[in-house]
Amino acid sequence: MEGSNLRIIKKVLSEYYEKIPIYEVEDLSSREFGFGFQNDRPTTRHKAFQDIDALQKYLVKNVPLTIHYSIAKYDAPWIENMDKKGLISTDIVIDIDEEYSKTIYKTVDKAKKKLKTFLERLGEWFDVKDYKIFFSGSKGFHIYINNKYMLSLEPEERLEVIRTLELNDKVVESLIKKILTKSSKGNFFLTPLEQYIVQVVLSIIVEIGPSEFSKYTRVPRHKISEFVNSLGVEFEKKNFSVIRKIPKDFIIDYTDTIIEKTRINIDERVIVDKHHLIRYPGSLNLKTGLFKTEIPLKNIDDFDPILDSSPLVQDKVKVRITDRKKARFFGIEGVFEIVKLDSRRAFCLICSGAGSYAGGELYL
Repeated sequence: MEGSNLRIIKKVLSEYYEKIPIYEVEDLSSREFGFGFQNDRPTTRHKAFQDIDALQKYLVKNVPLTIHYSIAKYDAPWIENMDKKGLISTDIVIDIDEEYSKTIYKTVDKAKKKLKTFLERLGEWFDVKDYKIFFSGSKGFHIYINNKYMLSLEPEERLEVIRTLELNDKVVESLIKKILTKSSKGNFFLTPLEQYIVQVVLSIIVEIGPSEFSKYTRVPRHKISEFVNSLGVEFEKKNFSVIRKIPKDFIIDYTDTIIEKTRINIDERVIVDKHHLIRYPGSLNLKTGLFKTEIPLKNIDDFDPILDSSPLVQDKVKVRITDRKKARFFGIEGVFEIVKLDSRRAFCLICSGAGSYAGGELYL
C-alpha cells in the first residue's frame, strides 16, 4: 500500500478508536483476537482481553488496520497451541457473499435478495427468528444466529442444516429427483422443501414465456398462457397434483436454472472451522474502506453500503485516480486524474487502492 494512503488510513483509525466506543461482543474475554497491521489479513493472533476497555486501549495504542476475532469461545484464548486453548463453544455465523458486480451497489443489492431469501427459509423451515444482521463491509452479510436448538448442534449437524438452507446443488438435485418420482407414482404429498422447488419451477415457466414452454407440452400455443395460469392457481390452492402436468423433460432441461435460482452461496468454513477468525463488528474492511455494520432487518432495503457503513463526516476530499476499474466499482466514472469526492467515497478509493490521497480533511 502506498505510504501516503497508509498514513491517512491510520490517522482516520486512530481518531476512530479514540472517539467511537467499540462494539462489545458476547463473552469477549473468552475470544481470540487477531489484528492486521499491513493489510487486511490478521497476521498477529492469539491476543485476548479481559474486557472492552482493555481492547479499546490496545486499539488506541497500536492502531491496527483490521480486527478479527474467534467465533469460538475458549478457556485460554491467548494460548498459541489451538489444542490447548480449551474450547467451550462456538457461535453460529452465516457468511452470505455475492460475486462482485460492476459496482458495490449492484453487488450488495444481489446480496440483499439472497439475505432476505435465507432469512425467510430460516423462519419458515426452522422457525428461527432470533438473529442479528451485519453488513460485512464488502460484498455480503453476516448473520449471527442465537437459537438454542441450533447452538446445541454439533458442527456437522449445523452444516447439514445450513446446506439445506442454502439449497446447494446436491440438495436441489435430490429434491428434483423426489418430485419426479412422486409425479410418476401419483404421490402428491410434497414436503415444504419440495413445494418450494415446484414454486421455482412455475416461476421459470412464467419467465421463459409461452413460446419456449410450448416446446415441452402438447397444449395448443394459443392456450399456453391460460394453462400456465391454471398451474399457478392450482398450486396456490395446495393442489399439488399439478406436478404431473409439468413436463418431466422441462424440469430435467432446466435443472441448472432451478439450482441457480435457489442456491445461496455460504462460506462453510465459518460453520465448521472452530479456529476461524471473522471480522469484528464495527471494524474496518481494508479492501473497501467500509466498516462492518449492524443493520436492523427493517432497514435492509434502504441500506446504503457507502453512506451507512462509514463513520466519516461528509466533506470534500481530493483523490488521484490510480485504478479506474476499481474506482468505477465505487461509482466513480469519467477520465479525470484528480477528483473531489465525498469523504466516505474518497476513503473507499484510498483503502481499496483505486486512488491516492491528494488533499482535504478526513475526519469523524
